[in-house]
Amino acid sequence: MKTHYWIAILFITSVFTSCSESDDPIETNFVSAELNNIPWAGQPEINIDGDSLVFLGIGNEQVVVFKIKFEGEGSYQLSTGQALFYTTVGQDALTSQFILNSDQTSEVTITDYNADSGIVRGRFELILAQEWSNPKVDTNTLWFSDGKFSGIINAVTN
Repeated sequence: MKTHYWIAILFITSVFTSCSESDDPIETNFVSAELNNIPWAGQPEINIDGDSLVFLGIGNEQVVVFKIKFEGEGSYQLSTGQALFYTTVGQDALTSQFILNSDQTSEVTITDYNADSGIVRGRFELILAQEWSNPKVDTNTLWFSDGKFSGIINAVTN
């Protein structure tokens, strides 16, 4: 009877220790956000160009882009020309473009960067204003909230 008791204790202990969150693999290669309060997701493409990190989040006929002077982990407040969003048809013909709204604050935070593996993770909040669209769309402002990303830097150019 004592043997069954110890086997049960051993089994319960192994169940609790084998299910710890730290053993779960960390997801890479994703980008997700709420876009005007609607879930949005895509695949990241991340490159280093000189001293800049260039990020593309590629969704279904939609692409969000930001570029920061990359200095590792930290927060980066974006200014004019550092972010945009565009839509396509057939993944090659542009149908609309949104640029940073200069009246609002947009920010990217790099939460984790591993130079050896090339993995970069972070968060973003973007507020973009419609620059143009064809055909005309009624949405004048796009708000990316609760943005998260993780990916591997693909290329480094100097």
